[in-house]
Amino acid sequence: MRIHSATVLLSLIAAPAAAQHGAEAALKSGRIVKAMSTETVRPNGRFDQLVHFGHGAVFDAQYRQVAIDPESALAAQRDLLKRLEGSASRLAPKPREIVRTGQKLVLTARPAEAVAVNQIVIDQLVATQPLRMRADLSARNRALAAQIGPAQLSPAIAAFLKNGIIVAFPTTAYMKACTAAGVPVPPNFSTTSTAWKFQGKLTTKIIQANQDANVWTWASASRKGACIALPRGTGTPGSLAGIICQSATTGKACFWDNKLRGSNASLGWKNITLKIADLQDGNVLAENCTGCHRGNNVFLMSPDDPVWGKVMGRNGPLHPKFTTTVSASTDMLDGHPRYIPMSSQATWKNVAPASDPFCNACHEKPVVAQAMVMPPACSSLPTGCNVEP
Repeated sequence: MRIHSATVLLSLIAAPAAAQHGAEAALKSGRIVKAMSTETVRPNGRFDQLVHFGHGAVFDAQYRQVAIDPESALAAQRDLLKRLEGSASRLAPKPREIVRTGQKLVLTARPAEAVAVNQIVIDQLVATQPLRMRADLSARNRALAAQIGPAQLSPAIAAFLKNGIIVAFPTTAYMKACTAAGVPVPPNFSTTSTAWKFQGKLTTKIIQANQDANVWTWASASRKGACIALPRGTGTPGSLAGIICQSATTGKACFWDNKLRGSNASLGWKNITLKIADLQDGNVLAENCTGCHRGNNVFLMSPDDPVWGKVMGRNGPLHPKFTTTVSASTDMLDGHPRYIPMSSQATWKNVAPASDPFCNACHEKPVVAQAMVMPPACSSLPTGCNVEP
């Protein structure tokens, strides 16, 4: 019995990465991609022939379309695999086993199946390469595989692909520190993910006046706290997306931006998957997120906005572990638990402004329509102050 696996090949493998590399290549190289040539060239069997891609095709260095079929895709993959020989010895046990299993399956697989299997094998091997090289090779590898349409897959190969896809990229030291501090570390972000929930668009333009900000939330099944992603703009390359996660039990908060580690290239966020381990985090970001994110919790940014108020209040995401409240912290500046930014950078501190150390000039204004005011002014509301869900 063979199962149709267009979803495995297209949704989980090809589309997100293919969109991603178009952004990465143009941004990292500093080149603006010209109008693609109408000329088509034959593949030469070398992976390095495939330099650019977009619009559902791959192109060489002169922007000529390279005609790809399963056999030529396999030839290019074999060329790259030859370059990566010896890399498997540097892998952790699980990725190493995926590589070994894939190498065996390819021996009896049909060409289209073999391309899909090799894509997973190569993904594991390039994870051992330097970061900037890894991102480029992985994206081009996935774009190449995306040229081969959905195949009828044997159950063994379909199971292999699903297992290979969910293997996470290596966890960063920052992610490990966040986990150790009780912070819920999120899954990779995508607007097509079932893990992340869309809450709506902010009506308040809190950062850029001409850009929408979309609010997405994720809740851990085991850790109390909140993760909120704020992708902004159109999602194309250059559009920003910040992700912040905060622990309710320790007050620690972790930060990520959609900039590739080792580069200032903003990856965008539309039709791609932002892999948390590949993003710049609180240890390396040039911008100081605590310049704005201050107070009792990291999310006190736009409390008067209806969508933000919903996320922060009792009517927010209905999940037993989701809350933006900090219930315990070692920082008790004003007698209440305050959030603590996770960063190795000395300038990242949750400091109160000297002129208004308790921030009540804004957050204790009288109750007005649509406003989500803070204690103690909110005590005059019929429902009282917002509390944990």
